[in-house]
Amino acid sequence: MSAVPRPREIAAFALRVIGWSVVAFALWYAATQPVSIAAAWGAARILEIAEPVERAHPSWRAGSVLFEITMDATTRYRNRMSAAAVLEIPADPRKQTYGLPFFLALLLASRPRRIAVKALGGAAILTALAAIGVASEVAVQLGALAGPTGAPLIAAGAASRTLAALGFQLGTLIFPSVVPMMLWVAMDTRLVQRIGTSLRARREEIAA
Repeated sequence: MSAVPRPREIAAFALRVIGWSVVAFALWYAATQPVSIAAAWGAARILEIAEPVERAHPSWRAGSVLFEITMDATTRYRNRMSAAAVLEIPADPRKQTYGLPFFLALLLASRPRRIAVKALGGAAILTALAAIGVASEVAVQLGALAGPTGAPLIAAGAASRTLAALGFQLGTLIFPSVVPMMLWVAMDTRLVQRIGTSLRARREEIAA
């Protein structure tokens, strides 16, 4: 049975998390372009499936991502748009990917078994969730645009607009802050066991 964590161990772990966070966030910032493009590529695929978008192409422009979007034929026809019309929508995936260095800092601080595999798996999950947030951000901007005729560019209902706004909120607030903690707990089973041991010992003390 795992030993109950002592206050000194908890304090040491917290210091390791802070130390690794400094390193991980610095590396994340230095790797902004590839990390952002990875999330943006996933977001482009989501937009092509979930929105009336024929093609979405992300590229790195002046420190952020620019989506070049071609709407589908139905949307172009309704809005009297040329087949060559391309919309440019900016996005900054750093708002959705800051959970990645936080997760890596937690993992490096606790050093679970098979840490490399777990780091890669967690990074893939967080990047996929970031792609949902970026796609939602772009969808919100598309929903606010008007076509050449002055009518809304996308004939989206209230439910679709609400879903896009919810995805944006989740992608910028919940996914990057809560999911890293959940992944870390799931991947470091020793921690879960020690917490369970601590809770059982506390219940036994109260019952006695």
